[in-house]
Amino acid sequence: MIKKYIFFFLLSSLVVGQSETASTPMVWWVDLKNGNDNSAGSTEVTAFKTIHKALESNSWNSGDTIKVKPSLASDGTLSYYDFKNEEI
Repeated sequence: MIKKYIFFFLLSSLVVGQSETASTPMVWWVDLKNGNDNSAGSTEVTAFKTIHKALESNSWNSGDTIKVKPSLASDGTLSYYDFKNEEI
């Protein structure tokens, strides 16, 4: 009988742990200059190259954030991602 209670306790602990993990917000990175759309996008080092890739990722959850890094244009000035008045 005690084994059943222990099993139930362990099983419910796993379920609670999974729901907490699933609700943890992620930060997704986009870096037009140094990013790669074949990367994971979950750190600055593994940033996506395009916003489109970040948005089409199937890993989205409520509360997630996309951070878009500025980059230097060829003339040395700061350059930002241009959304060209497109709805995202």
